[in-house]
Amino acid sequence: MKHVFALLLAMSVTACQAQEKPQTDIKTEPEDSAVPTPQNPVNISVPQDGRISLTAETLLPEDSACVLPLRISNGTDKAVSVSMFGFAVTGPGDADTGNMFPQDIPSGQYRTARIIQIGQSCDAFDTITIKDIMCRENNDPETSCDVTFEDSDEIRFVNPN
Repeated sequence: MKHVFALLLAMSVTACQAQEKPQTDIKTEPEDSAVPTPQNPVNISVPQDGRISLTAETLLPEDSACVLPLRISNGTDKAVSVSMFGFAVTGPGDADTGNMFPQDIPSGQYRTARIIQIGQSCDAFDTITIKDIMCRENNDPETSCDVTFEDSDEIRFVNPN
């Protein structure tokens, strides 16, 4: 009887071990929902002060590049779209030009656009000169809106208009 009990116990342990599930619940999405992605933009409230602002944020040094984050905040009661065309990034390094394609921002929220300067360090830039900025309410080409510019300690905006 002892042998039968030992055999049943061994079979039970073996059966339980064989039924263990392999670990397949590996998450491919970032756990922090505040990490912006095109599919999951950050939705953080912005004060409803009636302003649309373009703010230079702290520069992000990367290996062989510099990322210039620009936060577009919509403090109005309408959705807006903000674009910037033909801007120039200048400073003690090599100048560069670019475009910021439309950033759709719901009322009371913000989005962050990123300018990536490849091959230069962040101390190579200190100014963004804006040639043409376009702001539209509710993506209506017949409307326009004003954008205010907020410099950082590292980057200042120059708007020749």
